[in-house]
Amino acid sequence: MHLFLENVRMTMKWPTELLLVRHAESAYNKLKQQKEADPDYRWFRDLFENDRSNPEIQPLAQMLQNRHSLGCSDRETRITPKGEEQASITGQKMRASGVKCPDVIFVSPYLRTQETLRILQEEWPGLQEAKVYREERIREQDHGLALLYSDWRIYHVMHPEQGELYNLLGEYDYRFMNGENIPDVRQRNLSWITTLTRDFAGKRLWRSHII
Repeated sequence: MHLFLENVRMTMKWPTELLLVRHAESAYNKLKQQKEADPDYRWFRDLFENDRSNPEIQPLAQMLQNRHSLGCSDRETRITPKGEEQASITGQKMRASGVKCPDVIFVSPYLRTQETLRILQEEWPGLQEAKVYREERIREQDHGLALLYSDWRIYHVMHPEQGELYNLLGEYDYRFMNGENIPDVRQRNLSWITTLTRDFAGKRLWRSHII
């Protein structure tokens, strides 16, 4: 998404340009595809949505946790070979498009965004002239204990009290154990936006982030 802030340029309160770049395909993206193609996972989803009292759901969840695990933290999740190709093509096309290089690049601390940016810089050497800030505030929502299960449904089956709390509070307010809720994420992103308006008015910025 390319967002031009021409309407506030006269005040110089905001950066003049903000380009958001999402990371390339990660190992977690590929894992989700593998789970969706797994008949046992589709059975688990059906039980989760329609019959959570079924005694088979917990051993099934345990089996799927062992079968579909990244074996690393969210922060250390890498991009896939397909993701490397995506990042390479993106860098080539952006270089050829005539888009101006940014003055500043903000990149999250997660490995998949770091790898994506590295490949973009290789394909578009002009990016190496930009000042790069490793910015903790634009990282993914921290899912805490749920990260051990690589799937929030499996997490709720293995920890039913957390599932009950999620249903009570709703997706917005529920805070993952040892993690964050959506208001927590909003607060740190608002803090980052304050930094933009205070320190980077009139600059062309990239935000290399994850969703």
